[in-house]
Amino acid sequence: MDSAFETVASDSWPVVTANDLGNWFPAVADHASPSPRPADHASPPSYELKYVLNEIDAVAVEQELSAWMTIDPHADPTLDRSYRISTVYADTPRFDVFHRATGHRRTKLRLRRYGDSSTIFLERKTKRGRQVSKERVQVGLKHLHRLASADPADWPGEDFRQELARRALLPVCAVSYLRRAYFGVTEEGRMRVTFDRGLQGQRVDDWTFAPALEGPGIAPDIVICEFKFRGAMPNAFKRAIARIQVFPGGFSKYRTCMKALGLQRREFLLEHEAIQGLRN
Repeated sequence: MDSAFETVASDSWPVVTANDLGNWFPAVADHASPSPRPADHASPPSYELKYVLNEIDAVAVEQELSAWMTIDPHADPTLDRSYRISTVYADTPRFDVFHRATGHRRTKLRLRRYGDSSTIFLERKTKRGRQVSKERVQVGLKHLHRLASADPADWPGEDFRQELARRALLPVCAVSYLRRAYFGVTEEGRMRVTFDRGLQGQRVDDWTFAPALEGPGIAPDIVICEFKFRGAMPNAFKRAIARIQVFPGGFSKYRTCMKALGLQRREFLLEHEAIQGLRN
């Protein structure tokens, strides 16, 4: 066998190294947790299944999977083998994304930062059922002010800026959390699992990232466990989740933050419109 990562028996798990991850997943900024990369256009679609767990169940699932999966090489030992993700979410002045209005039900535009990196990802996430696709471009933190400009410019984020303007999307809230991620491969393909803890949120009005998000905890007693894979759900994931007998469900960090901070209320909506009106 030329590679330790070709087809293996279902009860035999290969050990995955950081070098192997570089071959399987696209190169991204430090602390990034990339999605599996398809080998070609004929690859099965990518799926995400979310489970909202208590800490006890999350530990049980993680212990089951960590026995054969490999921790993300970007994990920070000072953060308990996790890394911080900060996201700025966009919505219209009438919060059409939050209210799932026509034309805003499937696609979210957001800014994502890993740790304290000076590289920011401008992301477009589209979801149809449990099938997910993501497009993103890297820009420097110092260039984010261009997202608020009405003038075209020659920079990597120009298409993203134009889509924000076309859909009347503005910064609304920021969410920060710690993520612990694992990668693995079986005869069923490549896969990863993430555990998100310590969600914090705050209102934002600009395309910026605060040095440290100091908002309140918005979901203090839960762990969001997310399985990411292509094609059918791998048996290894099925076995891990069967032990705690829970079912997948929807969980939106954006919607959770909006509700926790009361940002979807009508009085805030009117205030938000007034602020943006003054800026325009």
